[in-house]
Amino acid sequence: MKTCIAPIATLLLLAGCAAPAGAGDTARLVIKDNELRVPGDPCNGPGPFKDVHATAAYAVRDADGNVLGEGELPQGVAGKMLDIDFNGIAEPTKCTFALVASIPDDSDEAYLDIGERTGIVMMKNRDDDVWEAILP
Repeated sequence: MKTCIAPIATLLLLAGCAAPAGAGDTARLVIKDNELRVPGDPCNGPGPFKDVHATAAYAVRDADGNVLGEGELPQGVAGKMLDIDFNGIAEPTKCTFALVASIPDDSDEAYLDIGERTGIVMMKNRDDDVWEAILP
């Protein structure tokens, strides 16, 4: 006798057994610094971004200043900047930090504050529809 649980799992997800909407919505901060690292390694902001690091306090706000999420930055993770295989050696990377914020779907704008850096513009990424702030 064959048993197939895929349809049951699908029904449970459709019935709302997944995480509730708005609970732990994610956004991100990306520092495009081209620092040499191995993708996947932990990272923090280098040089002029030394204040952007794990445990730095952040807040995400809407245009009226209402807080949509706040906390401490987690450890950043290095990601590829170039679509080239470097065979596991250090390569130019960007440092990405996950943020938790509940930004309404109909929002046109949001802002990120990290320490003395305030009003960093956040936009939805066209590729994956995730809100992000990018530091050059």
